Amino acid sequence: MEKENLRKIFTHYLIPSIALVISYLFTGIGQGMQPVVSLRHGQGRPEDCRTVLYLALKISAVLGVLSFLTGMLLPDRITALFNSENNTQLAAITIPAIRIYFFSFLLMGLNICCASYFQSTLQAKNAAVISLLRGFGLVILGVLTLPRLLGLAGIWLISPLAELCTAILCLYMLYRSAITSAEQGGAPE
Repeated sequence: MEKENLRKIFTHYLIPSIALVISYLFTGIGQGMQPVVSLRHGQGRPEDCRTVLYLALKISAVLGVLSFLTGMLLPDRITALFNSENNTQLAAITIPAIRIYFFSFLLMGLNICCASYFQSTLQAKNAAVISLLRGFGLVILGVLTLPRLLGLAGIWLISPLAELCTAILCLYMLYRSAITSAEQGGAPE
């Protein structure tokens, strides 16, 4: 029983560590766009702001898809990097967890870039809601419900579902922001 718990702990350490590195890449994209968007927003050029956002979203989408595909196609290799003893039981726990968790990378970049965009265009409420939902609110809700419903797989679904729900909200916020901008005659958001 103790060895089984150690294997689960290893998996709970490995996957978030990988996720942290990938999320830093998305954060870098978001932080990289912030000064340009802020400047263009201050100059009253909302179309330039959206152009920079769309570029950041495209780059994030490519990174997200590559990260996702790596998890889908090479989970055994990712596990082997940290499983020098070739423990089959460890691999049996970690490989399915990677395949579930790596779905979160498909939308993580969208969410991080949208939060950066809203922060840069003085829409702090939207930025805060996005950050709090994906990093805290939906995670807590997931922790309280998904493991009870789905067991160990529920733990790994928390992040992908939090990113999905947040992405839906981000798209709605972007849509509302575009409508507001259009109603103001293209004035800054």
